[in-house]
Amino acid sequence: MTKSASHDRVTIFWHAVPNENKRDPRGEWMPVIDHNGKQRGDTYGRGYDLKTALALAKEAADKAVERYSGDWDITVGPKAGAPGVPKARAEKPAKPPKRVAPKSPWGEVDTPADQLPWRNSYANWTMRVGEAAAKHGAPIAFGSETYDAWEAGISPDAFAKARARK
Repeated sequence: MTKSASHDRVTIFWHAVPNENKRDPRGEWMPVIDHNGKQRGDTYGRGYDLKTALALAKEAADKAVERYSGDWDITVGPKAGAPGVPKARAEKPAKPPKRVAPKSPWGEVDTPADQLPWRNSYANWTMRVGEAAAKHGAPIAFGSETYDAWEAGISPDAFAKARARK
């Protein structure tokens, strides 16, 4: 079964919401992030001023981005229309949110050829090895040897060809 394209995209927008704790004299705002359309963060608690709440929300968004590497297409930025977020001018189109390039054990991804899914994900590499093994008639036992081959950057096709039955 193939996975949906929506599972490859992660959107994280940071903003501040009004504190539901009306008795808190320290501040009126709480930092939150919207992760794939769902709000994450507390809305009741120790409040902050708007500038501090936005800074804490941005920090939480950056921390959430670190959790996703490999095949994920990550979009992160301030939530449009939220309090304290500058509004885009009518005469200029709004800038798209900052896109974070996928992290790779081989360094910066700079060309489309480097964005092969198996390079950034061992799970995708094993899927490709399984397909290549079926094509070449190679028995594959997954374990430390396959993981070491993935870390070394050996393509799934080359790995399966080397183990093909003669």
